[in-house]
Amino acid sequence: MRGLGVALSFLLACGHPVAAASRPAAAMPAVEARPADSAAIGRGEVPEGEQVRIEGRRYVDPRYGFEITRPGGEWLFAPGQPVVEGISVPVIVAHPGSGAQVVVQVAPAIATPARLARRLTDGLRARPGFVTGAPAPLPGTEDGVGFRFTLGDAVAGRVAILPGRDHVYVLLATWPRLCPVAVVQGIDGIVRSMRIRAPAG
Repeated sequence: MRGLGVALSFLLACGHPVAAASRPAAAMPAVEARPADSAAIGRGEVPEGEQVRIEGRRYVDPRYGFEITRPGGEWLFAPGQPVVEGISVPVIVAHPGSGAQVVVQVAPAIATPARLARRLTDGLRARPGFVTGAPAPLPGTEDGVGFRFTLGDAVAGRVAILPGRDHVYVLLATWPRLCPVAVVQGIDGIVRSMRIRAPAG
């Protein structure tokens, strides 16, 4: 995946991987992320035919039935990656200056958010250097679950899992542990901005 480094491979309850990635911030150069604006859509970097729209600071994806809003400043929408084993990464919300990012993943709804969160925390705890908090309900959501984690002294992160009708949405956020408070607040705002809609068609 463009601009990403140390892989965090997650397992869904049925055994399918939710593939995502992050790079320890100290080693991460500016994210190779180009804004997914109308010009990018015209170049085919964001699939125009599938009705993805950028409306100001809001990314609207009728294919997968969600929208998400970025903060102002350096934050931008970067193209994700194609579907791999049923898992899609349609967009990354990136802060190139710090290396912070929120990776949006969409997977088949084969496990509840609570069950998936337990599997993810168990999987991360088994990996050297990871420390995870306990999964907890996400305020302001219906059945959403989240947890926080750290990787050594360099990286902090959080995972938010939201249910949809046919999909489950996994937001993987990572940032440098010495990141400015404003960047971390921006990440929290991105996660809170996620809205689930009925997919088009």
